[in-house]
Amino acid sequence: MLNGRDYLTKKALRQTGVLGAGADPEQEILDESNEIAALHVAALQSREKLKWMRVENEYTIKLNKNHYQETLPSRALPSDFFRVLPETVKLMTETISTTYYSDILGFVESALQRNGTDFTFDAETMTATTDEDFAAGTAVDWFYPKSSDVNYKRLLFDEGGTEFDLDDPYPYDGTAGENLLVYYGGSIQKETTHFTYDDTTKKVTTTFTAVAGVPLVVFYPVTEANYKMIRFTATGASNAFTLTGVADGTLAENAFVAIEGSIQDPASHYTYVGGDITITGVLLPAGAKVDIFFPTTAGAIYKMQRFSTGGTTYTFIVESTHYSSRSQSPIDVVGHKKYFSRDLSKARQSTPTMVYFQSDHDSYTLHIWPEVIEVQETKNVYLCFTYERYIGDLSTDATASTTSISIPKQLEENYVDELAYKLSFFYGLSTERQLSLERKLKRSNKKAALGSDRNVGTRFHPKMPARK
Repeated sequence: MLNGRDYLTKKALRQTGVLGAGADPEQEILDESNEIAALHVAALQSREKLKWMRVENEYTIKLNKNHYQETLPSRALPSDFFRVLPETVKLMTETISTTYYSDILGFVESALQRNGTDFTFDAETMTATTDEDFAAGTAVDWFYPKSSDVNYKRLLFDEGGTEFDLDDPYPYDGTAGENLLVYYGGSIQKETTHFTYDDTTKKVTTTFTAVAGVPLVVFYPVTEANYKMIRFTATGASNAFTLTGVADGTLAENAFVAIEGSIQDPASHYTYVGGDITITGVLLPAGAKVDIFFPTTAGAIYKMQRFSTGGTTYTFIVESTHYSSRSQSPIDVVGHKKYFSRDLSKARQSTPTMVYFQSDHDSYTLHIWPEVIEVQETKNVYLCFTYERYIGDLSTDATASTTSISIPKQLEENYVDELAYKLSFFYGLSTERQLSLERKLKRSNKKAALGSDRNVGTRFHPKMPARK
């Protein structure tokens, strides 16, 4: 096994390209690089970047009826040096409204629209920011969520390059490249041919270099990977395309269909029957590319809607409401004695008034009182709190047997990016590659400077003194 420093050095070497993505590090390369890595670690430690740090993690639990006890997973709550911050424990109520999320896909005549720049939202109404009205007949297409179960995030990158980090929030664990919709330069991109996705690093890597200023959009799942992208190539003999694994109850409007980058209207350009999407009209020429993004489970379903009435304001057909507004209220954190001495004869209320965190060696159990939580159809109720723990120094012990380190993800990425940049000079990489690594490091520095790991809601404190 590799010790902590070797583990990160290996990641940095692969990032530079000195080691192939699937190669095992040759010992002489690793030893040689570790001479630089050792100096790098010492420099980081002298700046107190990797010394003992206090970490605060946010945790949220959705409460249901008869919900009175919750076992907190050890992966989220390490047993050592765990402490709940009482002042942070709150009840959060999420009220339903009809406000739509801005994480939707919008196109005018198949040209991608920028959220907040090309259009704005007010409840179910979208307003284009153009100075002139669109002419009647202009195709304005929107792919948006039908229900409150919104589970896809839309990120736009316009800095150019080949690597794009998906975060805030991170993609759903288990996401594959086929679950993404990637759009660039007026057309949908095909997995493997145009991009790859790594579910470990949560990163999209393109096979081409995106030009700065040309938007690249990634539409990706954050709670459930229930959509799938397939590219078909027309044969010239039939306009029917069979979808494998399509969700029961799927309608034509639930799919996103594009032919050679041109967005199709479900009301007139294609039909869906029994798993087959059929393009209406004349036969497509052989070789035409048909991209279809369709649901595989009946979870959070989206809808494609086309407007062609002209003007600048468009109202979605609302089929169900969305959650938006939130309010918080404090709740008491009590000890064992007070919790178990409560008067059980009292009528149970609809809102909890106290919580007790019980330590069970390697896990924690959360007890909630009153036991009955009223969950209305118009509300969701959550219990939120912050806990703190300590994380360890980066191991430089050659006898260590760990392949992971206990530092926040953003600091780990920042360390690897900084070391990769330094190694690029040591191994004489091209100027273009050095500049690419430098740009990545600058983005990484910005994330690390935020002082939070957005994957788990972590805030870290690098200047915290070493643990005694």
